[in-house]
Amino acid sequence: IRKGQEQEFEKYNLIPIINSLGEAQIVEDFGKRINNYVTCLVNIDTGMGGLGFSKKDAILFFENKNKYPNVKVQFIVSDLACSNEPEHYMNKRQLEKIKFYTKYLNDKNQISIADSDGIFLGKDYHFGMVRAGIALYGIKSFSNNKHHNLKQVIRVTSSILQIKEINEPTTIGYGSYYKIEDQKLVAVIPINCSNIYLNASDN
Repeated sequence: IRKGQEQEFEKYNLIPIINSLGEAQIVEDFGKRINNYVTCLVNIDTGMGGLGFSKKDAILFFENKNKYPNVKVQFIVSDLACSNEPEHYMNKRQLEKIKFYTKYLNDKNQISIADSDGIFLGKDYHFGMVRAGIALYGIKSFSNNKHHNLKQVIRVTSSILQIKEINEPTTIGYGSYYKIEDQKLVAVIPINCSNIYLNASDN
């Protein structure tokens, strides 16, 4: 949450995620103005290196929670860095790091660390909430397929904009991904990175 967004969260009944002591203060100040507590998720960086409280600041927040009486913590959340690699050491390391904060919670299940791939790491990673993303659409991880039993629920379709004959050696796609050495018939379809598909998918 950023300063100035508080009214939008209230208007649309959204639950803000706080990533720092500064954001905790924004929520606390807003709670004072509306004379009510604000339900939040606390995001802690356990190894991704992105958004989230550092361990030092997270401890400061929880051990000085009396300074934030209007901040009601619903869940502590974190992101697994290597959940698509089941045997990667970071999975267990991050699991142990997030467990450290259970002592600050009324319910030890008020933690969420498992994304789509994290769900398949086992029940130890499930806690009180999992955050299934791409798995909802039946899409499997590149390196973790053997742990998934997902069925495809969507199919990408498109139309052909142009069919053309290539008569000389050339390349096709970003990064000259596909090389043509002899005569080929090529169909062009209107799907590219502007449609939120990776270049690798386009090619």
